[in-house]
Amino acid sequence: MLPQIAKLFQRLERQKHALMCDLAVSSEAQLRFRPEPASWSTLEVIDHIIKVETELLADVQQQLATGASVTFRERFAALIVISVMLSPIRVKVPASSTAVLPDLTTDLPLLGIRWRDVRIELA
Repeated sequence: MLPQIAKLFQRLERQKHALMCDLAVSSEAQLRFRPEPASWSTLEVIDHIIKVETELLADVQQQLATGASVTFRERFAALIVISVMLSPIRVKVPASSTAVLPDLTTDLPLLGIRWRDVRIELA
């Protein structure tokens, strides 16, 4: 891993660890609470992040296996997605991306294991 990427990855890992430690003291009701009926709970948001990272990993592995390079169009689309994610704009998951929708039946310890596993593979 390139040093600058490794540094960013380590920062991301520290943030994940801090989040999981903060959430570990929350009750199950707090973790499953939805501020609005159409909103996601904390557990659902974390599950969504894990699923997005899993899909990202699969895409990277596929590109590495085929030797395909990232096109300008894909880079530009990624820039737009990142810009939207950094803004306060809320968006719905596209119908073509249902694989990243959260699962309502999981708990924090299981999510922690899944998140650790996908991060190990990403590293």
